[in-house]
Amino acid sequence: MEYSSHLLISTDKKINEICWESGFSNVSHFCQLFQKQYGTSPLKYINVIRKQ
Repeated sequence: MEYSSHLLISTDKKINEICWESGFSNVSHFCQLFQKQYGTSPLKYINVIRKQ
């Protein structure tokens, strides 16, 4: 998850690309785990970080 959050912050890759690059084969499962760890979806996470 830490690697995934780094990619979300530092690249313009799409969520599905980050999911696969992080070793997940299911985007839905990746998003659920991300939400559980960070308290927000990957998309909302990107939007909050990029507004700062």
